[in-house]
Amino acid sequence: MKTLPFYTSFCVCLLGLTACSQKTSFMEQDRLQAEGNYREAIIHAQNKIDKNDKSA
Repeated sequence: MKTLPFYTSFCVCLLGLTACSQKTSFMEQDRLQAEGNYREAIIHAQNKIDKNDKSA
């Protein structure tokens, strides 16, 4: 019974870390644009595009 809280907290922490990883890419994009590095911002955005995504 003691393992249930451990696994629950582990899953919550894992979910939290996963959610934060996507945000850093957007923050990098915002930083590049705010600094006026538009060419680098375009390259950064193009590198993040999922070319195998058929939903768009």
